[in-house]
Amino acid sequence: MADEDRESRKNKNLPNDGIKNVIDVYFSKPEIDDLENIPEGKPKQKKRFPEVHKANLGDEIFLVATTENLIGKKLKIEIRQAKERQITDKNKAIIFKNQDRSGSITITVGKGTKDKDENGQDYFSKYANANKLENFAWKSFLLRPESDKEFEQWKRTIEDSREKKLYLYFHAEVLDEQDRDTTFMNRDRSEGVQNFSNSEGQYFEISNGSKCFCNRNLNEADLALIGISKSNILKYKDALNQTMEDYKINTCVRKLHFLTQVRHESAEFVFQEERASGQDYEGRTDLGNTQKGDGKRFKGRGLIQITGRNNYTKYGSDKNMNFTTEPNNKKLAQLPFCVNSAGWYWSECLEVNLNTFADNDDIIYITYRINGGFTHYLDDRKPKLIKMIKQVNCENVEFINFESYSVKKSQCWKLHNAVFKYANLNTAESKECYKRYLDLTANYLNWSSIKGWETTPAKSSKRRNKEKVENRRTIANSKI
Repeated sequence: MADEDRESRKNKNLPNDGIKNVIDVYFSKPEIDDLENIPEGKPKQKKRFPEVHKANLGDEIFLVATTENLIGKKLKIEIRQAKERQITDKNKAIIFKNQDRSGSITITVGKGTKDKDENGQDYFSKYANANKLENFAWKSFLLRPESDKEFEQWKRTIEDSREKKLYLYFHAEVLDEQDRDTTFMNRDRSEGVQNFSNSEGQYFEISNGSKCFCNRNLNEADLALIGISKSNILKYKDALNQTMEDYKINTCVRKLHFLTQVRHESAEFVFQEERASGQDYEGRTDLGNTQKGDGKRFKGRGLIQITGRNNYTKYGSDKNMNFTTEPNNKKLAQLPFCVNSAGWYWSECLEVNLNTFADNDDIIYITYRINGGFTHYLDDRKPKLIKMIKQVNCENVEFINFESYSVKKSQCWKLHNAVFKYANLNTAESKECYKRYLDLTANYLNWSSIKGWETTPAKSSKRRNKEKVENRRTIANSKI
């Protein structure tokens, strides 16, 4: 086939003439396009495999081949090093994680179109271009070796190289003997007839990357880097990324603060539902639990425990669903709602958006609003955040020094209830916190929640509020 014919097939979608072609081999990060003006009952999305020329070591990537007249045939592809010795010798296959030890990847043309989703439906039948996907072959994998030790060696090798990059190309074969007449339509043949570079005739590039999480989805390598287990990555990665996109948790600092609280509240994704029965919430009108059985019905669920009829109702309104009936109430403990509800609480449920306080690195205030106090702030929440920060190199902001972080810089310094609870942590700042509490409550008898207490019944809320403040003031005076 003449070169101009190859280019026509690559670029113009000419009619199929029965010739077996491997049109292209490349790396991709799949995208889904929403279509407009589609009749009812027809697929409203299109899945694409756009070519990418660069990626970072550790990224999740798709190896893609486009073909003609090869549906059901197996392709053997090697990802080879293009330049001087780095990871291996020039023109030798590089062995990535979960790859055949010979360095090859075998993929079947059109196999992905037969895959089933979680409901047992043909995965690609929901896409408007499902028939075209039959001519694709693809496989996702991580751009990294099997072991963490070797991964670190690869990073050092790339960093020590002259161009700070690893250069790759692809070698393709059709395994079936009957298909050895296949034409390979690669654009640049300087590396050989069955070898493919990118569409610009350049090698594919891998660099170490910046480890910045801003404005992108987190891949498996990112989540592993910050300490999330493989099983939890596989289960929660997509829901976490979708939730962070939905609620604008879109920068390094926001993502790490959000993940700190989610990981603690769920005990590292172990609990999606409060272990207690919820009976203690029965009759809690402050939570909206006004009907018999509401305590158990609306106990804490989700990665950040959404609790009470009021919150279940508000979240349902946001999602256009009713979570106040059984068994719908239990959906908050299931994907995707157990993750999505955490994002909703973070940015929509409270009178403040916690993204704002994440931007200021105010983990003290965030913990207070999530927990109502500072349970395990010192021994888990704060250390967990610091540990994750050390693995990230944000290109846009610089994290504060949490080793010398002071409650005086927190929004909690303005709140008498918060500053008293923080004082009880017995830190080096506790004495100052008790003093601060006395200052903030000096005029407590004029508070609207207390003023006029002497004319109210013995167990009125105003009397209870007064007693609570006075008891705390007694404790604070004894501590300074």
